[in-house]
Amino acid sequence: MTEVEVVEALYAAMAASDLDHLFALVDPAVVITQDPRLPWGGRFEGHDGLTAFALALTGTIDSRVAVEAMFATDTEVVQYGRTRGTVRATDVPFDIPEVHRWEVRDGRAVRAHFTIDTEAMLAALAAPAEACPACGFEWVAVPAADIGTRVAQGSRTLAARLRALGPDAATARPAPDVWSALEYGAHVRDVLMNIRDRVIVGLAEDTPSFKPLYRDLRVDAGLYRAEQPDVVATELELTADLFARTFAALTDAQLARPVIYAYPADRERTILWMGRQVVHEVEHHLGDVERGSA
Repeated sequence: MTEVEVVEALYAAMAASDLDHLFALVDPAVVITQDPRLPWGGRFEGHDGLTAFALALTGTIDSRVAVEAMFATDTEVVQYGRTRGTVRATDVPFDIPEVHRWEVRDGRAVRAHFTIDTEAMLAALAAPAEACPACGFEWVAVPAADIGTRVAQGSRTLAARLRALGPDAATARPAPDVWSALEYGAHVRDVLMNIRDRVIVGLAEDTPSFKPLYRDLRVDAGLYRAEQPDVVATELELTADLFARTFAALTDAQLARPVIYAYPADRERTILWMGRQVVHEVEHHLGDVERGSA
């Protein structure tokens, strides 16, 4: 392979998490350097150093490199592009320019120096976790294993509230611009069905985007006007159970698949994030119903 082809193969091995191929392309005495201000920065030597660097990097951020150009100079291979991803502890996104310089000898990398916009990355690392401004919900704080349980529990509580209120109280709006308990319950039911379908699309397609739910139109067009609280309550429990069973069947690789989600603004998310968003929808609107009925 040419020196450029060796580096291309290195990126392919990293993207595929193919450690055997990666180590085969890296000299046992390799030297890796990056700005020591970064949690994974410093100087690393040999295959053990490469392992330590990779563990520190992947333990801090979930990222991938988008290569924009790669070329050989007299002494090295230069790659520049962008590194994109999220901070693992907070789910804060970043999209940062990067330049990687490789020295290749006899078909193996003997030196690598990675440079990025360090200040931008440090700012992303220091940013607080994304949270709902109204209820304080933090998406990243919900473990994948808890999603199904919280969705089912919250939906059962919301269903019980609808049954306890009865038809008159459930359909009454606390204020003209605030939904009734029945409207919130029907909305959560529809969210459960809609996002479950989005999960399936996310498994079938690469980084899909989705048609909007048109939540306000469903209410404004009167689509919930003839709904009955006890029927909606039963449907809530059924759809929550169906969503929880579907989500529990997903593997870690499936949960990590990227999607484009429009809330609160268009951004690349994951199927795992969509599961957390369902928890947010259920618990946020349960709070709306409890405040409204009070």
